[in-house]
Amino acid sequence: LGAITFAFGTYLIVWLMHPHSNVYIVLPWLFLLGRRLCRTGAVLDAAALGVAFGVVNLGGQPESAFLVSLATGAWVLYQLVSAQLPRRDLVRRIALAAGAALLGVAVGAVMLVPFAEALRQSYDTSRSVPALPGKSLLTLFFPEYWGRPDRAGISVGPVNFTERTLYLGALPTLLAVAGLAVRRPRGAQLFFLVLAVASLVLALSNPLGSLVRDLPVLDQIDTNRVLVIASFSIAILAAFGCEQLLGGNSAERRRMLLVAIAAALLPVIASLAVHPSQLG
Repeated sequence: LGAITFAFGTYLIVWLMHPHSNVYIVLPWLFLLGRRLCRTGAVLDAAALGVAFGVVNLGGQPESAFLVSLATGAWVLYQLVSAQLPRRDLVRRIALAAGAALLGVAVGAVMLVPFAEALRQSYDTSRSVPALPGKSLLTLFFPEYWGRPDRAGISVGPVNFTERTLYLGALPTLLAVAGLAVRRPRGAQLFFLVLAVASLVLALSNPLGSLVRDLPVLDQIDTNRVLVIASFSIAILAAFGCEQLLGGNSAERRRMLLVAIAAALLPVIASLAVHPSQLG
């Protein structure tokens, strides 16, 4: 369910005409190999992670590669902290993770070196854009909230449908929300919740997000595309919710159903509250 949700989510599908998807589709592999490396401490797993980083760097979209690498770094750090390894094993895994990152740079050097040279010769390299409005979060429930580019009509929201839409499907979204309500999130589920919230804070217009956007490097890229990290995180939370639904007792299933009903009705009620004339 998590794999299908991410692979067929709007944010991934609508970028298929561009090199961005070359980078985004490697994200699950980075997380899988990063987890294996932290668990086994094997050189082979470090090499596999390095090759995956190399594929990301060769994807043809450097700023997306940077954002994906940041998310993977956070995942590896979480795995190392939660594993509570002896000092010697911890140092070994940190060294292997750093080696994997260097291997990824080496594999992608054929693209990264000319790219760095082009940057030095360019008079303006910033890709920074204004943050998306908070209403973009509504696209989780209403993908055509501001219209669609393949249909007639005037778009009243952010111009780029590709940048602003985060729809993942009704069932995965409800499962993600309901799964968080059954019991207190912990472990990996908590990590993906934090990652999703952090990604949305960075992409949407708010004071904290503006502060982070002004940090070095981040101030030169289109940080709105961190929505792909939110998309991935919500897909994984949907998988957790599905697992809890299938393995929970009857009381937990009833609680999940009630939460899902509330989550389904909330956007409709909020929309009617803002535009009561729609009742007519």
